[in-house]
Amino acid sequence: MAVFSAWFDTSGEQTQGPIVVAVGVMSSAVRWNAFDRRFMKVLREYGVTSLHMRDYAHSNGEFASWKGDEPRRAGFLAELVKTTSPWIDRVFVRATIVDDYRKVNQRYRLTERMKGVYAITQAGSLGLTIDWGYRNSDRPKSDRFHAFVEQGDTGQDAFREFVKKEWDFEPTFLPKIDQATGEPYTAFCAADLIAYEHRKLYAAALSAKQNPWLMKWRRSLHELRKNLTVDAALYDAAALTKMCIHLNLPRR
Repeated sequence: MAVFSAWFDTSGEQTQGPIVVAVGVMSSAVRWNAFDRRFMKVLREYGVTSLHMRDYAHSNGEFASWKGDEPRRAGFLAELVKTTSPWIDRVFVRATIVDDYRKVNQRYRLTERMKGVYAITQAGSLGLTIDWGYRNSDRPKSDRFHAFVEQGDTGQDAFREFVKKEWDFEPTFLPKIDQATGEPYTAFCAADLIAYEHRKLYAAALSAKQNPWLMKWRRSLHELRKNLTVDAALYDAAALTKMCIHLNLPRR
């Protein structure tokens, strides 16, 4: 039976807001290998070594010389989207509105239980992925599912504490670049791309005070979602309050 792995990345900072988005991308080892070859081919064709959406969006780092070159930028993103969608079995997206979290946390002991914006968002994505991975395999837990989280985000220590305490589970934390090969973990790049596109959608919806699913989507997000199976949800004030009540969290 195939071994599955999930790779997790976030877009946005819990200390800056307005939205933090966590994405887990899941597939089999065979499909990840096929994806890796195709994704690296696109990177090499465009002369870059990795994908960091923050750098791409602002034409920094390896993308500095691309500033103002919209055909090149659009072509690169389109190729990555085309390469990413067919090889991922499941995508789990959770987004938290930072101000809403703070407001609910003033009424309930939310942080004491869930450990902060990053932790609650990343744990939401990880929990669904663990559940899906375990339900869809008959192999022992140690064999059938592996979780990898890109290391270095603010709030990660609290997230690690939460997962260990609540689920007795420890994902593997890795840098974006494989230290042995010098090449990126391309599954992290895929999670970064999907997280960025969803954060753009949620932030625009928040600014416009509209339902994100009724907004006009960016073409890149639309193309991604055409071939991806996505479980996505937004933790706004209503959802967070419902969570507090469900968990029977005490009021302050």
